[in-house]
Amino acid sequence: MRIAGYDIQPIVLHLPDDIKYVKQSEEMKNRLQEAGIKDAMFVSGIHSDKFGILGIHPYTLDNPDATHYIGQKYVGSFLSQYVVYNVMNALPNEYYLFFEPDAVLPDNFLRKLEFEMFNLPPDFDFLFIESCCAMDKPMEHVGGNVYKFKRSRGYPSKYPCGGACYIISKKCLEHVIATQRDTYAPADLSLGMHSFYAMDVYAILPRLVQQKGNENLPH
Repeated sequence: MRIAGYDIQPIVLHLPDDIKYVKQSEEMKNRLQEAGIKDAMFVSGIHSDKFGILGIHPYTLDNPDATHYIGQKYVGSFLSQYVVYNVMNALPNEYYLFFEPDAVLPDNFLRKLEFEMFNLPPDFDFLFIESCCAMDKPMEHVGGNVYKFKRSRGYPSKYPCGGACYIISKKCLEHVIATQRDTYAPADLSLGMHSFYAMDVYAILPRLVQQKGNENLPH
């Protein structure tokens, strides 16, 4: 499909191993149809429990002396995103519009998204459509509700968290795949610490899309 002149393939993360996630995907398919998105590709991710993942890499960023481990859930999520990146990289499109299956779209989603995307430069790399914890990060106003984040690297991440809905460019996927090889932090933090430093990252603020259950998280 084309949005604001860009060639964009919608991608939905799908977990077919649990009735809860199967139901989420069916509901998401209906929401997308209602929004006018009829060509979404559903990509099967990693169900950490079914795959026997332990998640034993230590997470010590906040407290170097702690013995906290990344855990099963976050490793499954990280690996699912990694699968999605590789699927995107194998496809021919210019950009990819990603959804987690619990993303909640506003009325007139495509019209509102297109309006904001006209504020972007033609070669942008990443656009947060759903995010949280963004307002205290170094950024500049671009136009409309679009903001650009200052490039940075390492901990603490100076980029938004979340990402239940985003757009990513084809041209930066090889870089993302190469820099997301160590599963010790949640996928959103890992992008901010290890990948975004070489990318032009933007966000729509306040977020245009909500994630079910996280509606009250700070923008």
